[in-house]
Amino acid sequence: KGLRHGIRRGCVGPTLDAAAGGETMAGVVAAGEGLDEAVKSLVEMGFDEARSREALARADPPTAENALAILVAGEDEPSQAAAEGGDGGAAKVVRSYRCVETGRLFRTMQDAQLYAERTGRSNFEESDVEVPPLSEEEKAEKVAQIREKLKQKREEREELEKIEDKQREINRRREGQNLVEVREAHERLRREAEAKRIKKEKEDAKREKERLRVELAKDKAERAADAARRRGASPEEVRAAHKDAYDRAMGAGDDAAKKPAPKNLAGQIDDAINNLLQYRAGGDGVRALATVKKMLSNIVANPDEDKFRSINLNNDAFKKRVSSLVGGVALFKASGFTKNVAAGKLELDATDVDTDRIQQVLTKIEAAIPTA
Repeated sequence: KGLRHGIRRGCVGPTLDAAAGGETMAGVVAAGEGLDEAVKSLVEMGFDEARSREALARADPPTAENALAILVAGEDEPSQAAAEGGDGGAAKVVRSYRCVETGRLFRTMQDAQLYAERTGRSNFEESDVEVPPLSEEEKAEKVAQIREKLKQKREEREELEKIEDKQREINRRREGQNLVEVREAHERLRREAEAKRIKKEKEDAKREKERLRVELAKDKAERAADAARRRGASPEEVRAAHKDAYDRAMGAGDDAAKKPAPKNLAGQIDDAINNLLQYRAGGDGVRALATVKKMLSNIVANPDEDKFRSINLNNDAFKKRVSSLVGGVALFKASGFTKNVAAGKLELDATDVDTDRIQQVLTKIEAAIPTA
């Protein structure tokens, strides 16, 4: 913000508009690149760069405050050149600048600039009336005013820098969070793809196993039928021998009776605990049982807490203490957990929490730990 209208010579003639390329107030100077800090400070206060540098050169020591005192006192100003009249008349010495609206006189352009910024008035003209020099008290007051203005600008700049730094930090954290989310999404997709691949491989292997089983059964049935023919059996007896051999090879009849019956919950728990107790070195088995006991106890005490009903199978501590040992995951499955391969977790839905079942597992673990 600065003085936008030019200075009129005398009291006649139109006001020159700075935007139209007229003569502008010398105090409106932008701080350019390459200025040192002292010059930059003085320029920000409305002083001309050339005058600021000259004042600094005359100041002893050459500080911004000493140069400011010289500029306010006007000791650096050269004698004003006489302006030529339009008719070749007598030259007029410019000794001050007058506000056309209020008639107030100012000794320097910088004084007029400060007044314009403070009041919003912009119509000034040159005057040959000399303004008395400032007293020491007035000089000190003016220096104090300018210093206060400089302080305010510096505080505004520092506040703006703080806001910009805060926004940059927010942007950095947001970008970091976005990167984490992208990585998690990528890892989730990778696990899902891996789970699909494993599932497909198992299904393919199962189908291939079944195909080979059928082929072997057919081969055994054909050989049984050939043997019956060589014995001179009737066609009905040959067909019966073929069917019996095929059924036996496919697991029907007596072979089905040989399949072990599925174990009940208590048997599953006992097998898992016994498998863990086989890890005697370093007390790994007992430590695994103690870990499972603690995690299941949390569920019994806080059945509505989601964090206790979801276990990350990729957690290094859990893998080392529990899931890497045979029987560790089996105890959680016996407690009602299911394995989510895609998410890489053991999960127990809130609607599936059976505290009696979990307590049964805990009772057997507590009975097994003292004897380990």
